[in-house]
Amino acid sequence: MNAYKKELSEAMQYFTKRVDDNQSETLWRIKDCEELLRSRVSDKYVNDSLKALEDKLTMQLTYSDEKGVDRLEKAFKELNHRLA
Repeated sequence: MNAYKKELSEAMQYFTKRVDDNQSETLWRIKDCEELLRSRVSDKYVNDSLKALEDKLTMQLTYSDEKGVDRLEKAFKELNHRLA
């Protein structure tokens, strides 16, 4: 009877250790997945970044065009002044 109790006790200890190992491995994998998801780039982030870049480029092109038009206007005024 004592031999069976000892065998049952050893089996329970082995089973408990396996369950604990499985639980800690599962928790580790869940934490790892959470970290990966946190560092993952979302669609919203990409869309917002693209929109900001588009706005910035549009402003720069508008400014550049306005500057070019201003230079042309100055050149035409100077040319008209010289011809007059």
